[in-house]
Amino acid sequence: MSFSAFAQIVKAQADILESDTAETVARKLSAAVAASVGDQAARTWIEAYLRPLLGLEGAERLSGDRRGEAFAAWRRFVEGLTAAGRVVLAFEDLHWADDLSLEVIGSLARRLADVPLFVVATLRVEEVAANPGFVEWRARSRPGDLGKSCLPVE
Repeated sequence: MSFSAFAQIVKAQADILESDTAETVARKLSAAVAASVGDQAARTWIEAYLRPLLGLEGAERLSGDRRGEAFAAWRRFVEGLTAAGRVVLAFEDLHWADDLSLEVIGSLARRLADVPLFVVATLRVEEVAANPGFVEWRARSRPGDLGKSCLPVE
């Protein structure tokens, strides 16, 4: 599924289980968005773009010219999470992620450089060598930051 790596982060934040009904998923998502975003209009907008990630209606929002707006809504959700303190997003086995997931994760790492966000991703070393785009996510860091960068570790 496209965007599955980011969808897993949203599910974890909202405490959504595979066994949850669609109604339960919708309720948990609403609660998670409300906990991270104060403005009602922003919550409605963000939730509309998160719902398709979780198998709820609205898949058309993730394609074509609306993809940029989806990315902006997702960044706003993650930015809202950082309001309570530092946030670590961990992506495991990123070498299996689809191109769209990589695009959104890279977008988060680049565009949210001014918030307390640390993106950790594991992937095979040979994938780093074959795809230098993984390393280009390195963001600007300031003294005292968590070290916001993506570096290969052997």
